[in-house]
Amino acid sequence: LFIYIGHTVIDTQGRGWMIAGRGLDQDLISGEFIEQKPEKFSDLLLVHLDSCTSAIGRLLDFRDSLALSLLRAGVPSVVATQWEVSDKSKSRLEVVIEFYQRVAQGKPLDQAIREAEIAVLRRYSGGEERYELSGCLLLGSYLNPTS
Repeated sequence: LFIYIGHTVIDTQGRGWMIAGRGLDQDLISGEFIEQKPEKFSDLLLVHLDSCTSAIGRLLDFRDSLALSLLRAGVPSVVATQWEVSDKSKSRLEVVIEFYQRVAQGKPLDQAIREAEIAVLRRYSGGEERYELSGCLLLGSYLNPTS
């Protein structure tokens, strides 16, 4: 299991999406790198990218996304986001917590993410926090790796 909560940026040279580490100029992992070094990622059963637009690529679909690169490298399940996520979003963190509580209960991943988002949606009646909840996607297998 790997959970990333941070920043995802696009490589201006057109190689694909990247995860930013300590700064936008350093510690970047591209989708291209992931696909070239699948042995570094193939032991992961679930990767959760709670970062801006990690589910889409330069073409604004899934074909060159960071999430798809992880699937191509052998990761069976990837949770990623479709659009920008606020660093200050309390509801996003609540969804992560709710999701992993359900995963720990042995629920299938698709059911766990849906129930987590619904549970948190009920806590917020509208506004920015509510908008942030609808962007999670499960790509790949729905099977719970803990079951």
